[in-house]
Amino acid sequence: ARLENSAAFIAGALNGADFDDIQKPQDVAKDSYQQKLELLRRLQRTNPDISYLYIMRNDQGRIRFVLDTDDTPRQALPMRIYRAEMPAMHVGFSRPSSDEKISADEWGHFMSGYAPIRGSKEQYLVGLDMRADEVYRKFHRLQAAGLISLGGSIALAFLLSRLLARHFVGGIKTFVAQCEAIASGSFPPKLTRQTGDELDQLAAAFNQMALSLSQARDNLSQ
Repeated sequence: ARLENSAAFIAGALNGADFDDIQKPQDVAKDSYQQKLELLRRLQRTNPDISYLYIMRNDQGRIRFVLDTDDTPRQALPMRIYRAEMPAMHVGFSRPSSDEKISADEWGHFMSGYAPIRGSKEQYLVGLDMRADEVYRKFHRLQAAGLISLGGSIALAFLLSRLLARHFVGGIKTFVAQCEAIASGSFPPKLTRQTGDELDQLAAAFNQMALSLSQARDNLSQ
């Protein structure tokens, strides 16, 4: 979603008609080409996650470069055919899309987002690449945060379970001691609890039972 949204944001700042005059590799010498390339590079700098930003034209099913922000000798010149098969790229000419997994081409390994550029009878898209090492870095950061959160949740659950167990087990042991005392013929003092939970109700019922047994024993003695 982040790749798609970033591509759509950049595409919204572009007009496809501005690229119609770029038709051959020699067009890189034009001032208009250099101005558009500089605009694309400025847009690239707005997002530090972007490794490359480029404009593609759908030329009757063949995907061709129009602009490429790569500033190395490997920069793709206008009209160069992009031969790697990227299903999400074809979708990107009609709506925002992104790769579902890391893909590879002659420039490296990337996750990419795409979005259509409107304003021309030609079909254009803007594509942006995030390097695989950056994808892995972000993934591991999220994974580490998830593990820390999971570990904290488990520790908290364990602590709460111990506290609850101690609370209820202690109460049950008290009831067991009272039962043993009654079974031996003595009636210990009333149970007093003010915890506001089910053990309070159980203590009240237990006290009532002990009182009834005590009265019944007294009546039999008479």
